[in-house]
Amino acid sequence: MPTTDQEGREPLETRCERAAREADREAGLIRAYLEAGQIPPGYEVYTREQITSGEWLS
Repeated sequence: MPTTDQEGREPLETRCERAAREADREAGLIRAYLEAGQIPPGYEVYTREQITSGEWLS
């Protein structure tokens, strides 16, 4: 009997396999940026100071 998630809706193995496929797809989308030494859109990192000052909004 497969192990299920806490809510018992979907086998855990299925959830893990789906998560792995999604991670592979995401990696394919950002690979070119990383190879070019660029930060992919949506992956920006801000310091605490930038966030508290509102600088990240500009």
